[in-house]
Amino acid sequence: MAVGWGLIMLLLPFHAFISTWGGTTIGPVEAWKSWKEVLLAILVLVSLVPTFTDTRMRQALWSRWYNKLIIVYGALHIVSLLIVGNQTEPLVVGLSINLRIVSFFAVSQILFYYLKPPRRVVLAALLVPFVGVVVVGLLQMFVLPYDYLTWFGYDKNTTIAPFHTIDQQLDQLRYMSTLRGPNPLGAYLILPLVVALDLVRRYFAKDRLKAVVLSLVSLGGLVLLYGSHSRSAWLGFVVACGVYILLSVPLMWQKRLISIGVVGVLVAGALAFQLRGTSFVQNVILHDNPDIGPAVTSNSAHVDSAKNALGDIAERPLLGCGPGCAGPASFYDPDGINLSENYYLQVGQEVGIVGTLLFVVIILLVAKQLFEMRADALGLALFASLIGLGIANLLLHVWADDTLAYVWWGLAGYMVVQRTYKPARNRS
Repeated sequence: MAVGWGLIMLLLPFHAFISTWGGTTIGPVEAWKSWKEVLLAILVLVSLVPTFTDTRMRQALWSRWYNKLIIVYGALHIVSLLIVGNQTEPLVVGLSINLRIVSFFAVSQILFYYLKPPRRVVLAALLVPFVGVVVVGLLQMFVLPYDYLTWFGYDKNTTIAPFHTIDQQLDQLRYMSTLRGPNPLGAYLILPLVVALDLVRRYFAKDRLKAVVLSLVSLGGLVLLYGSHSRSAWLGFVVACGVYILLSVPLMWQKRLISIGVVGVLVAGALAFQLRGTSFVQNVILHDNPDIGPAVTSNSAHVDSAKNALGDIAERPLLGCGPGCAGPASFYDPDGINLSENYYLQVGQEVGIVGTLLFVVIILLVAKQLFEMRADALGLALFASLIGLGIANLLLHVWADDTLAYVWWGLAGYMVVQRTYKPARNRS
């Protein structure tokens, strides 16, 4: 199990690039894309053995409410597919997108109940791929041709678009490094950036070389985050950093920081309004150039998509329209694409209001435990990034991205068992 967990954590940030290149040169693409789900299925099956044979582990982990609700959440998806159904391909993709989050979280808890690796090993599983993503992203931004990914099988109509722009302007590129798009890249960067910035602070007094190296990597990550032009990721990162800093300082400073934050938001809003006619605000902030942009802008599309999603939920509030009928999985649906631009609404469309409530409660319970572990730097980073990503999910299908889903929930599964009693024996 440890090897499988490590492979997923280390390879997922490069999965889009590997699967596209391998799928187009060796093929088939779908086999390259599905390796992680196959591996996850094997890990789930292996984890069932101690679940049924180890009473102590079962009492320690499966007595927790978020794990109980995970079972109910999975069962609801099964009920929905049996009663409502869907086309085979979108159904399989929809189940994968929704259930891999909670499945990998559960598998990680079971693994780290028995295995207690040094913290540096766990951090390496996060930060080593992060360095690779940053290096490739910076090369994209400053060295490589804008369409170089066509050399590796990227194609807008068959695999993944080789480049992204704002309003089809080649001088307004959006960068994605090795992930499947600029928005997934921006969301992925939030957690490792928060962790890296904290490590810089900790290393500064005792290991200047590590502090300098991590500072340079963090700076590169911030440049790449800006280059993604993902507004939801920017917002999520600012919120995550704000929460992290707020909970890291003494209580006497917290009120001052809140006041500074409120003033900063008001000033930034006033500046954006004052400069609303500039190219920077129109292209970078609003993603809406009135001179050459499309009639339907990104902002208006968000509003329309949310309205349509709420209408779908109102029409089928109990079991939804079935897994795969909405969100990224609907790209495989012959009935048409159905994007809400909001992960919570997506879940509501697929498995109804109860499904959304279950998922939100699971998130809140995990957040509660991470908050209780805020004295641990990784626990605080996970809590802060969860708040930031929670906001980003209001604007995008952030949790639908496979890289973020596996990386964040894999680390969360490791973290929440740190205060759990560890048996004398170890299993891997």
